[in-house]
Amino acid sequence: MYKPKLEKDIRCPLEYGLEFFGGKWKSQIICVLAEKEVLRYSSLRKEMT
Repeated sequence: MYKPKLEKDIRCPLEYGLEFFGGKWKSQIICVLAEKEVLRYSSLRKEMT
């Protein structure tokens, strides 16, 4: 019987995003982006300070 070598990783896209933005700034970045939607990196840094 055929068994795939790699298991399929079926997760919500939000989980991938949270994994990508890991660390102590994760929640702060998400909150700022939720309010502003689109920001350049420099604008995001200003919003977080």
